[in-house]
Amino acid sequence: LVCNAEATLTQAEKSFFNRVSSKLSKPNIFILNNRWDASAAEPEEMEQVREQHMTQFRRFLVQDLQVCTGEEAKDRIFFVSAREVLNSRAKKIQQSPSTMLAEGHLLRAQDFHNFEQQFETCISKSAIRTKFEGHIRRGREIMLSLQKIVESVHADALREKETRSLLHRSKLSELRQSQSSFLQFETKSRENADRLRAEVHVKVSADFHDEIRRLQSIIDSFDEKFVDDPACIAEYKNRLTDYVDDQVTKELEIRCTGGLLERIMAAQRDMLGGVAGLLPEDYAAKVATVLQYRPGFRFCIAVNCHTLVDDFVEDLEFRFSFGLTALVRRYVAYRSGRPVTTLSGQSARNLMLGSSSSMIPNRTTPTASPSRQSSVVKPSSSTSDMQSLLAATAADDAMLNSIVLTTASYVANGGVGLLLVTGLVYRTVGWRVIAIGAAGYMGLYAFERLRWNTHAKEQHLKEQFRSHLACRMRQLASAHTNQCETQVVREMEEILKSLKATVAGVHNNMKTDVSKLQSDMEQLDRITKELVVTKNKATFLSTNLDSFETDFLKPDSP
Repeated sequence: LVCNAEATLTQAEKSFFNRVSSKLSKPNIFILNNRWDASAAEPEEMEQVREQHMTQFRRFLVQDLQVCTGEEAKDRIFFVSAREVLNSRAKKIQQSPSTMLAEGHLLRAQDFHNFEQQFETCISKSAIRTKFEGHIRRGREIMLSLQKIVESVHADALREKETRSLLHRSKLSELRQSQSSFLQFETKSRENADRLRAEVHVKVSADFHDEIRRLQSIIDSFDEKFVDDPACIAEYKNRLTDYVDDQVTKELEIRCTGGLLERIMAAQRDMLGGVAGLLPEDYAAKVATVLQYRPGFRFCIAVNCHTLVDDFVEDLEFRFSFGLTALVRRYVAYRSGRPVTTLSGQSARNLMLGSSSSMIPNRTTPTASPSRQSSVVKPSSSTSDMQSLLAATAADDAMLNSIVLTTASYVANGGVGLLLVTGLVYRTVGWRVIAIGAAGYMGLYAFERLRWNTHAKEQHLKEQFRSHLACRMRQLASAHTNQCETQVVREMEEILKSLKATVAGVHNNMKTDVSKLQSDMEQLDRITKELVVTKNKATFLSTNLDSFETDFLKPDSP
């Protein structure tokens, strides 16, 4: 504001600068009181007038416009003479003639010089402030926003790291607990399988022996027509064997299925439930798929009666029950441990000649206990078991004829001894007792001989068949029981193997989850460290901005 020092500040000037102040934020206003050289004519009143102007202009800048403080106002008000400064500078460049200067011109020239310096400094600072103050303000806003974001992300990363750490410890504990529990479950499952095997042994063994006792009723229910002809008899035996095999197999399957199948299924469900309880809820549903596509367990019963009666030789000739031949046959069958229907009568000579055990080969000695039978009969199929039995007793075929001949030889060679024994008995009990005994013996013979017809032959054949089959089944009882035990144990082992594979897959998934959590924790740890570095960089940049503002943008900065 260049005003006339000889007059006061007008209202128009005040209104103009009020509008300027309202449009600009803190405008840089300088007031030059020009033509101050006129005050030299009245030197006694110059200072008083100067003070009046200073008071008026200071109030205008500080109170009305509010563009500076009272201390700053003295550097914004100057008393100059533009004509004197112009003449002085024109003289220096020799463009005008020298003129007389009024008193106090040096003070007015110095004041003008101060105005130039203050104006230059103010304009320079304003230019710098105008150019960089917005950048500083925007940079500080960016730094503050960045610091808030970094602090928020850093806090979230720490919370997430703590959450992942807790979850990692929980998952790792679950994995170790599941592995340990499954090892205990596996041991317990094998113990349960052993107990189940013992139950199967008792049940199947009892059912098998019950079925042996039922052979009589099964064979009696066979009502095919019997014809006393060798070809017809062979066909009759085949049909009888088929019928008995079918009935026995069905009955054993029903007994085993009804008595043990539910127990086996319950054991399987217990295994699945036990494993499901060892796994986390997210993986427990996988256990149910173990039995989803697995066929139901059933016993494979194979009695194979055809193999058991392969060495059956029916004897439909009339033989008196108390006759010498029948007694010898039964004796040989007892000594050999074989059914009497397997003896054809040519290989018993050693058995009769050598009453001591040294005359009997060890391989033909009958099994006297179940344990010895089990050592001969292996738990395999009925065909292989019967082949072993037939091989072990092959040397005893055709004993009967040899034994009969040997016995007849003894009787012929010992006739004198027989007469002596007869005489001794006669003297002891008398002829009446001997006669009654002989009559009774002959009566029994006549009774059996008269009853020997086609029906009797059929009943005799069935009885021989039953006795032969029962003997062979008793010999194979342990093998049959072991076979059923093997089936059950194999089934439980396969279930356990499937469960083990499923649990191994679950444990691998759990290990993968644990590894992923560990990787996430390591990544979060790297992120938190990088965020700390970024936060320190933001703090450093904020400090630099403050230093720049202090050095270049403050009013008192150089």
